[in-house]
Amino acid sequence: MVKAWEVLGEVVDWPAWTPTMSQVRPLDGPSLKLGSRFEITQPRMPRLTWRMTELTIGEAFTWVADAPGLTTTALHRLEPIAPDRCACTLDFNHGGALGWLASLLTGHRTDRMVHAEASAFARRLSS
Repeated sequence: MVKAWEVLGEVVDWPAWTPTMSQVRPLDGPSLKLGSRFEITQPRMPRLTWRMTELTIGEAFTWVADAPGLTTTALHRLEPIAPDRCACTLDFNHGGALGWLASLLTGHRTDRMVHAEASAFARRLSS
């Protein structure tokens, strides 16, 4: 699980291995810590600033992007399933007054992007 966390926790390196990220720019330094912010550019998506709201080093983090009427939350969690294997959970949620609309308009694209990230993560770990 250590290697998996090294890949998952180095968010500034994500554009090198997943096609769903064009740029991850740290605004408060590159390491993960509560409150740290990262400006993320993704293909066909608006640039967003994500703020780390929960963090358990080696296991999980949650970050949130806020826009007027919309809060987007993304959870990334690793769970051991065998001595040399782990499961990765990626959960993405739109909330706020416009959350239902964002889900309706971008839900399918978001699902495809999350699946692409999961596949890219698995390939990165096996390389």
